[in-house]
Amino acid sequence: MKILGIGSRINHAEYGKGVITNVSSKEYWVTFIENGLETIEIDSEFKVIEAAENEVDTVSFYDVEQSLLSI
Repeated sequence: MKILGIGSRINHAEYGKGVITNVSSKEYWVTFIENGLETIEIDSEFKVIEAAENEVDTVSFYDVEQSLLSI
């Protein structure tokens, strides 16, 4: 399984569309359009809208907002 980078856009069955804002060894921290910040297990079921690979730097809230708006 390939780990997604910060800035990747996903669609989760329970939480909806969101952007990965942080990655730990076990979880993604995702800011969802409808549900705000949630943590989900790395091996959770979700659809990848756009993968950002090798992105390890943090992103600003502006970057998150722009990513959410473009979904």
